[in-house]
Amino acid sequence: MTGCRWVVAGCLLFAIQWLTRKRTRELPRRAEVGRAALTAVLLIVGGNGLLCVAEQHVESGTAALIIAGTPIWMVSIDSIFGRKAPTGSVIAGLLVGLIGYLGAPQVMGAGYEAIDQAMHAQFAWKVLLLLALFKIIATTLSFSSGTPGGMFAPSQSISRCISGISLVSLVRYCSLQRCHCRAKSH
Repeated sequence: MTGCRWVVAGCLLFAIQWLTRKRTRELPRRAEVGRAALTAVLLIVGGNGLLCVAEQHVESGTAALIIAGTPIWMVSIDSIFGRKAPTGSVIAGLLVGLIGYLGAPQVMGAGYEAIDQAMHAQFAWKVLLLLALFKIIATTLSFSSGTPGGMFAPSQSISRCISGISLVSLVRYCSLQRCHCRAKSH
């Protein structure tokens, strides 16, 4: 069942690519089909298949952490055996991924869910400060490496984290003042 989505996705992508091609439509050669089939079998059996077997004996969270580290291994293997250093964009991508891998997944993407949580005071001020800092780092790395993406959503996310810090601080200050005033009146 795990590999069915790969087969369906592959057939759909092949059909779309074949129908929207600008030049003469020719089918792939036998060697190309062979290499694609080998890659597909290795992905389905070696990747998803072994992951399904491993998850019978290991917690899914542990398996997810191991799988999430795959890009680091691929870049390392390519650097060692390909004898070429990773480009700045690759390193920036790994660093941004590392932020999410090490426990700040709210930083990834536009961050609208984190914005909503920040505005409803669902994070402590220290968490909001870390999220704002990590979002600044991730946005700077992405933008400077030439990765496509906007600046509007990240800046909105950062400003909402800072607003959330202000909101949490204000609530704390007001509640402390209220307690202080009550203590004086007794």
